[in-house]
Amino acid sequence: MRSEEGNREGRAGEHMNLKISIGSQDFAFLREHNCFLVDKTDFIKKWWESGDAVTLITRPRRFGKTLNMSMLNCFFSRQYEHRGDLFEGLNIWSDLKYRNIQGSYPVIYLSFADVKQDCYGDTVQKIRHIIGDTYRQHRYLLDALCFTEAEKHQFTKVMNCEMDDVTAQDALKNLIICIITGESVLSFCLTSMIRPCRRRMCMDIGMNLLILSAAYLILL
Repeated sequence: MRSEEGNREGRAGEHMNLKISIGSQDFAFLREHNCFLVDKTDFIKKWWESGDAVTLITRPRRFGKTLNMSMLNCFFSRQYEHRGDLFEGLNIWSDLKYRNIQGSYPVIYLSFADVKQDCYGDTVQKIRHIIGDTYRQHRYLLDALCFTEAEKHQFTKVMNCEMDDVTAQDALKNLIICIITGESVLSFCLTSMIRPCRRRMCMDIGMNLLILSAAYLILL
């Protein structure tokens, strides 16, 4: 058996091989490229089990808020189904219950961090593009049999950024409803609007605004 001193040396050697990535806020990138990362995965369990209606994260800039949101997205989103490798060796992965739910929820994830336009009109247009990109991530809903042709047409218009201000204001709420209706399961949404769903929100207020929200089966 290795001595405790030997174990410490081994861990120190592993840390020496890690790269320091400055400015990256993408959890998957940091894990895939063997970058130094403080294990904050206990936050996943703490938040999920808290039962709080709203979680507001108000830390200073560069504190890691957006990275934590990216971590939550990687953990819950179906986009990262079968990507348990991103969490191997981290605290959360020692809990079988959480292993079983990794990558198992439809997730809405968007950020306003890149909205840096100089005038109101360009800012609104940029936000429309972000909403359109978010709809494209869920284009699979167009194959759902429960939606009418008119509803699919409206979905496609938003996806192509063909929307007025009122439609844009309702877009994320309507997307949550589409996911709930189309999936017929408990939906898990990581969104970026002020008032989407009213259950279990997690807001990251810094350079951008992100909301983590567990939507339920009842239509809003």
